[in-house]
Amino acid sequence: MHLFRDGWTASLRGRADAGSRTAERWGVQGPALPSGTVDAALAGRDGHTYLFSGDQYLRYTGTDYSFADIGYPRGIAADWGGLTRIDTSFVLDGATYLFGDGRFVRYSTADYTTPDDGFPQPVPENWWNLPGDLARSFDRVDAVLVDRDRLVYLFRGNECFVQDLRRRPWRPSPLKEQWDSLPFAQVDAAFATDDGRTYVFSGDRFVRYSDPAHTRLDDGFPAMISAFWGKTVNLIASGGRVDAALALDDHTYLFSGDQFVRYTGTAYETVDGGYPRLLSALNREPRLTNLAVELTGVDAAFADRGTVYLVSGEAIHAVSATAYRRYADLVPDPPGCLFADAGGVYAEHQAGGWHHYNALEGPDLGARPDEPDALRTVPQAFRTGLDAVLTAPDGNVHLFKGTTCFDGRLRREQPIVERWGRARNTIDQDNSVDAAFVGVDGKTYVFSGDQFVVYAGPRYAGVVVDDGPLPVADHWGGLTGVALAYVQEGVTYLFEPPGPGGEMRYVAYSGPDYATPDGGEPRWTGPEFWNLPRHDTQPVAVLSTGGILQAIAGDMVMRYDPATGTWSSPRPFARTWPGIDDPAGLRTAFTGLDGTTYFFLQHEFIQHSGRAAIVRGAIREQWGLTRTTDVVTVDAAVVAGEHTFVFSGDRYARYSDIAYLFPDTGYPKPIVGNLRRETAFANLPAAFDDELARRFAAGNPAMIDAAVARGRTTYLFTGRTCHAVSTSVTATYATERLTRV
Repeated sequence: MHLFRDGWTASLRGRADAGSRTAERWGVQGPALPSGTVDAALAGRDGHTYLFSGDQYLRYTGTDYSFADIGYPRGIAADWGGLTRIDTSFVLDGATYLFGDGRFVRYSTADYTTPDDGFPQPVPENWWNLPGDLARSFDRVDAVLVDRDRLVYLFRGNECFVQDLRRRPWRPSPLKEQWDSLPFAQVDAAFATDDGRTYVFSGDRFVRYSDPAHTRLDDGFPAMISAFWGKTVNLIASGGRVDAALALDDHTYLFSGDQFVRYTGTAYETVDGGYPRLLSALNREPRLTNLAVELTGVDAAFADRGTVYLVSGEAIHAVSATAYRRYADLVPDPPGCLFADAGGVYAEHQAGGWHHYNALEGPDLGARPDEPDALRTVPQAFRTGLDAVLTAPDGNVHLFKGTTCFDGRLRREQPIVERWGRARNTIDQDNSVDAAFVGVDGKTYVFSGDQFVVYAGPRYAGVVVDDGPLPVADHWGGLTGVALAYVQEGVTYLFEPPGPGGEMRYVAYSGPDYATPDGGEPRWTGPEFWNLPRHDTQPVAVLSTGGILQAIAGDMVMRYDPATGTWSSPRPFARTWPGIDDPAGLRTAFTGLDGTTYFFLQHEFIQHSGRAAIVRGAIREQWGLTRTTDVVTVDAAVVAGEHTFVFSGDRYARYSDIAYLFPDTGYPKPIVGNLRRETAFANLPAAFDDELARRFAAGNPAMIDAAVARGRTTYLFTGRTCHAVSTSVTATYATERLTRV
């Protein structure tokens, strides 16, 4: 363990050392110029100047060479087309050339990230196109300089070859004659700047010319290279300040101001090449590539196996490399259930009972025996052997064991099947039907409250529906309920329950496509829509029987004459439909595909042949029947995002209302193929479904054994394996979260 405070550092290895100044121990960089000399120099087309030394290089921006750019020196091998050392570099005719190790690379643009195709290449013989006698003796080039007057200088030992790019002949001469002011016997590197200055390096010294003819050195030169070049801005090395430290896999990071350094391994002698860097480059580090915020400083940092947390000011920035992480064999045996309580995660194991985990994605679980506080006041039968624990958003705790559930707030237990996973079905719930009709598409639609069900064939009573219950609002032009529905001359009409003054909304569909109503939205009307003999009368049902339209209003029946567009005089209901003595409680009626007519009263229905009532019974016993999807046991339960999820076998139910009376419409659903469509689980991979399917097919009674959610991440256990899925790869929290208990 290493401690940092006020410019001092100490290490704890069994016992604390005497301590030392941080700047002497940490942030130390390797030599900026490893060879002690400058092997090559380049005034690049990208506006930067580069100095190459050994296997490292420096970069400068502009013409102020007091300090190299942040993030330098860097290794040559990673950045220059595969070269490991660079002996010569220059720009000629708009292209940039770098030579080293008998090879060279070329860049035809100012972008030095990727060399031209086909490079590096071996250096061909007589690359410089020297005359024959010169070429035979010219085995190397020490340096190349292209000055502002378009003169090219080749330096080799004590010789200099000059070429005017406008005339092209080479002129050899001794270095002392061509550069009589130069105090060097040979040249290692040289470059010319846009502001008219020329720098020449030799051994451990360099000179500068502001004279374009190179006849007079600038004052103060020659000078030592080490006295001027290779200086870097390193806040730790210069000031000894360390704001935060982070050990992350094989790397260790130290943060200081707007900089950070990185170490690989645990020697900590020198920082990695290319460091320090600015915090703006932090998203180039492994596991931090998803960092999107701009940090001005890092006050603290910590990490688990899935997420890095950076504290900056009053914000904690959480960054994950991926939104899904799989940890095989994370726990010693499959947890019976997971439970988040008092800021911690608890798991009940088949052997050993309840344990408290430090963190599911921590370096180790740090499991220790401990019982959750929330279970210490519940009946003894619900303190162990639990299948699932659900802490609702309102703080209430629901405990699931076998086929029984215990409600912590009500202090009451009840069968799971009576409370959980039962899909809301208004026909069953209210024992009523509000409207029904046979559509132009050949299907029969039955409405109750804000829901409807669909029958695809001619059989209804006692038959399981083919679809639904479904919400009316999502499928019928925005209506919230249907009180009357029928088809007239190929047009389907659906009406909402009327308001106090008889006004109501309705939709119409011309044809068999019920996706969008005519006009795109509901219209308003009143009782005058039907133009019945009594204009203030609204029918409770409109029947289409044998092509004849009949309206039922009160205890009267009227027939519609399409030739005149009028209704007949009212006839007593009992004479038209014998066997139904009191139509006062009639809510709706329709004639089905089976040719019989169904009348729905307050809580019962009557099936009528046209001559007599042949069946009578309770609505909920015969209508709106669905396939059995009741949840009998619960394997896992979790609040993830805005919803609560309850898992049982190969299915799950979703709840949006914390009263938990009914799951959302359409639930329960199969886990495979559906769970990954939920927002909280959208980042689960397709392989997750495959794994669950194989597990269930192998005889495991549960697809999900346990679940718990922490912030943006939900943890699902399948046996000993933990699947961590996050809704996003980043999040920002307030620092006050750290002080919460």
